Amino acid sequence: MINQIKKAGGNLLILDAGDLLFERYVSSTLSPSLQKEALLDAQLMISAFNLMGCDAVGVGDDDLKLGAKAFVRLRKKASFPFISTNVVSVNGRKISASYAIKKVGGLRWGIFSLLSPKMPLASSPRDWKVGEPLRSARQVMKDLKGRADFIILLAHMPLRELRALLSQLQGVTIAVAGHNTSGLRRAMQVGHTIVVRSYGWGRYLGRLDLYIKAPEAPFVDETKVRMLERDLAVVNRRIKEGAPRNFEELKTKMEAQLRELKGGNIYRNQLILLSSRLQEDKGVKRL
Repeated sequence: MINQIKKAGGNLLILDAGDLLFERYVSSTLSPSLQKEALLDAQLMISAFNLMGCDAVGVGDDDLKLGAKAFVRLRKKASFPFISTNVVSVNGRKISASYAIKKVGGLRWGIFSLLSPKMPLASSPRDWKVGEPLRSARQVMKDLKGRADFIILLAHMPLRELRALLSQLQGVTIAVAGHNTSGLRRAMQVGHTIVVRSYGWGRYLGRLDLYIKAPEAPFVDETKVRMLERDLAVVNRRIKEGAPRNFEELKTKMEAQLRELKGGNIYRNQLILLSSRLQEDKGVKRL
């Protein structure tokens, strides 16, 4: 499916919000043989994402189930960056890049990732720690200022926590939410930030299409534009049928609103079910 989008000529960013490497049952208490099997499974996931041409992956709590040292070894096998803005080793060293800047479609996309400090960590080796998300986010936003046209947050945290964070953080264009296995059928907006989340276990591909006319303008859901067009058609029909004069005033207001919406940036979000009806990629199948 990714190849189909590429062939259609679209500019593409492929992102994941984390929990890519290990299943929930994996922990440092497993036998050495089961830990070895889990590491092989993780390498398989990385190889598949390498083939997909992934651009960036956030670090989730499950990715650290065997500790920061094991994660760093696995990370080196990836042709894409793992990103974490607020996770470091216990001695304060970075375990991954704090952010990445990707140039796509003639625009610069700054990508950073946050892990909630409230994730259950009992089964993980404590050779890593989580910094306060808002403080970390504000620092990386300073680093990205003037270097990125749009900013994407890979947010490994519950939606309630993410909403609270975004209410205090200006300038994030898109937040890709992770951790929870339930998805958002429709994108939601917190201020000017578009929030999307796919379902867990690789059952769906989340696709967010952006139609950009003015980088500084806010984004509007395409559904809102379509609904306004539909309502305007109803008003026009009523006017032809002899509706009261106030319908003409309503029409003028709606037309002005529609021009304003269409003059800015528009997004469309969808979740695509990855069923057996889709052709399997030959390279991934060989893995």
